[in-house]
Amino acid sequence: MEIGKKIKEARLKAGLTQDQVSEAIQVSRQTLSNWENGRYYPDIASVIKLSDLYKISLDELLKGEKMKLNQEVNDNVFEQLDGHKDIIIFSFGGNPNGSAIQVGDFGTPYATKLAARMNKYAKKNKLDIKVDIGSYINLDKRGKEADIILLSPELHAQYEEIKNMFSDKKVRLIAMRDFGLLNVESILKQALS
Repeated sequence: MEIGKKIKEARLKAGLTQDQVSEAIQVSRQTLSNWENGRYYPDIASVIKLSDLYKISLDELLKGEKMKLNQEVNDNVFEQLDGHKDIIIFSFGGNPNGSAIQVGDFGTPYATKLAARMNKYAKKNKLDIKVDIGSYINLDKRGKEADIILLSPELHAQYEEIKNMFSDKKVRLIAMRDFGLLNVESILKQALS
């Protein structure tokens, strides 16, 4: 379903008129009408305001459109893969020999599961990718082995520092939602783009 139809459907479900919505989010009624009729897309700030006004999640408001937007950005990312890529997912926890240990709700067990699923996905889709896990303790050493460094969400505070440490490599922070849901395809597309 088009985003405009979803916006209109959500408005009608909330029992609001275009005038009420346009006043509440501070846009013209014509602008709202153009969004609902698919002539234009709302900016992200307006989408957030609509989501809040309709008391629904952004996912619910944009459902169906999210894939389309992701596909536009990432359509050919797998086809553009140039040679083998070693990806290492780093998370907190570990011991001096570099192997990870079990920690936290979204710590190393999730990184281990994610790496296994990413390797399975890569094999199934004939992608020349190898995914491994690493501990933050040995990031300086193991990071040199990676073509792409993925950071689990608990390392968000260290992201800029790690990105500067490995300025010659792709360093990506995995979104908490993707990490928690083990959203392999989304994480791989982000890593490779």
